[in-house]
Amino acid sequence: IAIIGRPNVGKSTLLNNLTGSDRAIVSSIAGTTRDAIDEVVEHQGKRYRFIDTAGIRRKGKTHLMAEKMSVVMARKHLEEADVALMVIDAIEGVSALDANIAGYAHESGRSVVIVVNKWDLAREQSGEYSQGELANVIHELIPFAAFAPITFLSAKTQRRLGSLMPIVARVADNLDRRISTPQLNNVIRDAVLAHPAPAMHGRLFKVYYATQPATHPPIFVFHCNDPDLLQTSYKRFLENILRQNFEFEGVPLTLEFRARRELERTE
Repeated sequence: IAIIGRPNVGKSTLLNNLTGSDRAIVSSIAGTTRDAIDEVVEHQGKRYRFIDTAGIRRKGKTHLMAEKMSVVMARKHLEEADVALMVIDAIEGVSALDANIAGYAHESGRSVVIVVNKWDLAREQSGEYSQGELANVIHELIPFAAFAPITFLSAKTQRRLGSLMPIVARVADNLDRRISTPQLNNVIRDAVLAHPAPAMHGRLFKVYYATQPATHPPIFVFHCNDPDLLQTSYKRFLENILRQNFEFEGVPLTLEFRARRELERTE
């Protein structure tokens, strides 16, 4: 589990209080953590290795060579992780840099859990500022992470810290979730019959059947008449159908489309 985010959003405090240790240096000075620090957390008989990475800055704000290398290593640890724990400062809100960092996780195909830290302080300062309002802002600025669960907590006071591990465990389990071919095709068949794809150039996109050849992360292959007829909106529709019917919270899904004629040539 790679803990990622901007400098000074509370990543090290989160790791320390999750593990009950003081290995990660906690400071109000942004950029204190330059080397990745890892700790193992046991939860319901399973072991999870958390890696506290250096805060990722904008390229123009990274001057020292040590800081540049720490950012490079943070991205490397992210690419090697199974799940990215994206930490956001509730007081400062969601920034463009937060969206960029979430984009790194998205490009790497990582599962994502969004942690809104310092929520207790944000409530004190903002009064009626609600979790729903901030969640809407997060989804607006980071739309490609709409599948990621969001939890609100305080790493420093440990308020609602207990909500985090069950979410991480659930997302980790979803990474390896496999749907049987009959169950998958029953859902897809009903969906495409109820909502056929719109025509393109006078031709209809048709799905013949679907399979799930891989997990971690899950990959679904749709065997169809012509992938070139698939519109982006209909691809999103098919992904939404998968998410509505099967438990894939926090997990990116890869949808591939293959023409039936391609299958015939390879047989």
